[in-house]
Amino acid sequence: MRCFLFPDGTLRRTAGQADAEPVELPLKDGRLILPAGVRVIDDWTFSYRRDLREVVFPEGIAAIGGWAFRSCQNLSSLRLPEGLQTLGQAAFSGCMRLRSVHLPDSLTDLPAGVFHGCRSLSELRLPPVLFSVGAIAFSGCERLTALTLPEGLRTLGRSAFAGCTELRQAGLPDSLAALPAHLFQGCRRLQEVRFPAALTAIGENAFSGKLLLNLSDQPFADGRGPVLWLPGGIPSAERDGDRLALTLRCGAREIALTAGEGHEPQILWPGPLSVLPPLLRNPALRGFLRTERAGDARLAARAEDYAKHCRADRTLQLALLNEDMDHLPAMTRGRMISRGALGIIQKKLLDRGEAGPIAVWLDYLLREGLLTPALVRGLMERADSTDLSALYLEYLHRLPPEADGPEAL
Repeated sequence: MRCFLFPDGTLRRTAGQADAEPVELPLKDGRLILPAGVRVIDDWTFSYRRDLREVVFPEGIAAIGGWAFRSCQNLSSLRLPEGLQTLGQAAFSGCMRLRSVHLPDSLTDLPAGVFHGCRSLSELRLPPVLFSVGAIAFSGCERLTALTLPEGLRTLGRSAFAGCTELRQAGLPDSLAALPAHLFQGCRRLQEVRFPAALTAIGENAFSGKLLLNLSDQPFADGRGPVLWLPGGIPSAERDGDRLALTLRCGAREIALTAGEGHEPQILWPGPLSVLPPLLRNPALRGFLRTERAGDARLAARAEDYAKHCRADRTLQLALLNEDMDHLPAMTRGRMISRGALGIIQKKLLDRGEAGPIAVWLDYLLREGLLTPALVRGLMERADSTDLSALYLEYLHRLPPEADGPEAL
C-alpha cells in the first residue's frame, strides 16, 4: 500500500507537492503497521479500504483527520495510542464490523460522527477526562448495551447516541446541565438512565417513546422506559399543537423539557393515594399522568378517567380549530371537560383571534348551558376588532338576561 509522508510527519494518500516521500506500508493478512515518524494522518487517507482488519499506530501520533478510516468495513478492533490529541470528524464512521474501541487518556474531545454507523461496536473504553461528544458521534451503534460517560463532560451533541437500539443503561455525569434533542431517540430498549444532578433542560425527543417522570418520594421503575426521578417536583405544562413544553420545579432548580408527538413524557404518581394532589390537577397534564400501581384499583380507575379527559379535550380542541360542529363531543357540564380545560381552550382561541372558531366555541358553550351574559360581556371588553365585537353582541342578544354567572371560565 503506497502513501506519501511529508517532512512535518503528515501521511497522505496523494503527494500533492514535490517534497513528499513515497512510502510503502506493509499490509499482511489485513494488518497495517504505520511507520515511526508519522505524526498526522490526513483526511480520507485510508477511507473505503476493505482490506484493513487491524491498524498498528506508532508512538507520537498526534492527530487523525476527518474521514481518515471511513467505511473500512472489515476493521474489527481499534486501540488508539497515548498522546493522540485530535480525532477528525467522522474519522471511523461506517466501520460496520468494528467491535471494540479503546480511546487513550490524552483524548479529551470526540467530534461529530466519529463512530457513526459502527453497527457492531459493543466494547467502548472512553477516556477518564472527556469534555465534549459531538453530534451523531455514536449514532447507529446498534450493539452497544451500556454506557457511562465520565464526570467532567460538559457538552453532548444532538443525536449523539440515537439509534443505539440495544442500549439498556446510560449513566450521565453531574457535570452535564442539558441533554440535547434526539440524544437517545430510537434507543427503544433503554430502561435505566442515571440523570445529572444539575440537569436544567431536556431537548425535544431526547428519548424514544415515553420518558417517565417520577415526582413521588419513592423510587419507581417498571421497565417501560427511562425514569427521571424528581422527589417532590412540581410540573407545569403548555401545549402547542402536538408539541409539549413541560417545566419541572424541584426545589430551587427547574428542568425544561420539550417533546414532539409520539415522544411525550409521562408523569408517574405511584401513591399510595386515592386522590391526586392539587399540583397534578393541571388540565394541561392530562394524558401525561399515570397513576398505575399494582393492587390499587382506585388509582388505575383515576388514570383511566384522566385518559378520557385527555381524549375529550383533544377532540374538542381539534373540532373547534377546524370549525367542525359535527365532531364536537356531546358532553354535559362538569362531566368530561373540566372548567380549567375550557379556560385553556378559550385562551388559545382568543389568542388566534379568528371569528370562525370562536363562533363554534360560543355555539358549544351555548348548547352546554355554559354561556352567560357576564362571560360574553367580558369577551367584548377584550375584543380587538369590530368583527369580534359584533359577534359577541350577536350572542349576547341570544341569551336570556337572567342567565348570569361568572365573567370568564
